[in-house]
Amino acid sequence: MSSGHAASPHDPEASLRAELSAKIAGAQSDIASKLTELRNSLASAQGGLAITQAESQLRGLSTLQQRIGIADANGLSAIRSEVAATVAATQALVQQAQQGTSAAQSAQVALAQASEAARNSVNDFMHGYYDRHEFDRYLQFSTQKDEEEYRRREAERKQAIDAAMAQHTPQGDLKANQLSIDQLKDAGAHGANRSPEYKPMLDGLEKTREQLASQLSSKGSKEQAAETGPTKAAPVTPLPADVLARLKGANVALADQTQEGHGVADKGAGASTVRTL
Repeated sequence: MSSGHAASPHDPEASLRAELSAKIAGAQSDIASKLTELRNSLASAQGGLAITQAESQLRGLSTLQQRIGIADANGLSAIRSEVAATVAATQALVQQAQQGTSAAQSAQVALAQASEAARNSVNDFMHGYYDRHEFDRYLQFSTQKDEEEYRRREAERKQAIDAAMAQHTPQGDLKANQLSIDQLKDAGAHGANRSPEYKPMLDGLEKTREQLASQLSSKGSKEQAAETGPTKAAPVTPLPADVLARLKGANVALADQTQEGHGVADKGAGASTVRTL
């Protein structure tokens, strides 16, 4: 992006033109760098909204930069206050994007941690139940057929747990966790609940299952909101009160903040459109 426009040798407004152009270029750079970070970090509904906001802001800055290059003295004087308001809006948007990125990254970390905890609980169960046979001596069966049916379920669940764990996904870890609980409760119904190891193992599995299910539910709700939301352009986040005050002080008209976001209208001569920053 260019930080300025060449001015003719006799351009009496060259200094002002360069000053305003540089401010806009700086705001463009801030938005562009934040867009890269957003695209790399966010995949949620909130992240998509932040990207939409940033792209819209960037287009508005580009238009304003073009106007600076061709405006006469009177036009530049009118644009000066608009540039100040636009830069303020850009700073607010960048700050909001940073907060959104941080929140999304925190959610990703929380999901990864919950998935790892569930996986560790399942590994502990598999080692204790299937490898060390910690509960076998407590098991009791009324008939040989009862035991045969139990051993069939036991083998089927082990195969299903191995398959779920092989997915290496939070969803697979959750499924493996639930299957482990099912098998342990099945064993408990046949006497394994007499073991001192039974309750701590079951409690650990259920705790990690609940934590992972909660994280996946939160992630799924956000993704569903992104898929089922309105097809029209997403509303942008309203500007903070201090930024709104600066915009109004700069004699820039504001669009309805309760509907389509923070539109900024040029009140200069001939202006008839509203640009969303």
